[in-house]
Amino acid sequence: MKEQKLNFLTRISSAIKLERYQELATDKIFETIKYIAKLMIIFVLIVSIGITVKFNTMLDDGTLEDYMHEMENYGLESNITQEMIQEIKNSNRIVMCVGFYLITALYTYTIYFILVMMDILLLSVLGFFISRIFRIQLRYEAVYNISAYALTLSIILNMLYITANLLTGFTIEYFTIVYNIISYIYLIAAILIIKSDIIKTNIELMAIMEEQEKVRKELETQKQEKDTEEKGEENKKEEKSEDEKTLPENNSPLPERENG
Repeated sequence: MKEQKLNFLTRISSAIKLERYQELATDKIFETIKYIAKLMIIFVLIVSIGITVKFNTMLDDGTLEDYMHEMENYGLESNITQEMIQEIKNSNRIVMCVGFYLITALYTYTIYFILVMMDILLLSVLGFFISRIFRIQLRYEAVYNISAYALTLSIILNMLYITANLLTGFTIEYFTIVYNIISYIYLIAAILIIKSDIIKTNIELMAIMEEQEKVRKELETQKQEKDTEEKGEENKKEEKSEDEKTLPENNSPLPERENG
């Protein structure tokens, strides 16, 4: 029977709860990249809302130029001029905001998808060496998959942090370090969980093999006993048939004497 694939939400839940990592590690790399692509779509759609709301607020406050330069902190370059700002103010606000949202989403997706893929690559190299330290012979493809799912919580927290920062100005001084530490913890924890699952599976296999060996020995003993009984019955039958053959010879009538 073909195994049912995990859906997107189940993958997110499993990645955050540190569940099914042994199953996730066996995914094809294409499936893992597709998962990251979907996750980044959610990331970009929400972050772009924050950027657009901030953009609209700054447009009303007259501080749009400062805001666009502030976007450089999130990897979004800006070459906006005063003439462009004036044209934006004179345009239809709704159409302008929708257009800004779509362009921002597309641009942000491209930038952050590349950054996340680079994070996965670096994390997978680290994970490959960690797996060897823990004496787990994992293929690089498996480590790559684990690394991608280990970044799930970090990506979601980054999405929430950027949105909160844009809308409220809330900041965490060392968030980038926290982002990396969380992914490292998930990576190591996932590898240790897989190692534990492998050990548990090996113990169960050994127990099954021992039971199979006991059953095999019992069957051999029963077979030997059955063969011995069958041989004994055959010997009895042979002895009985020999007795039946010799009995008529011993009981044959004596020849009559002639009268003389």
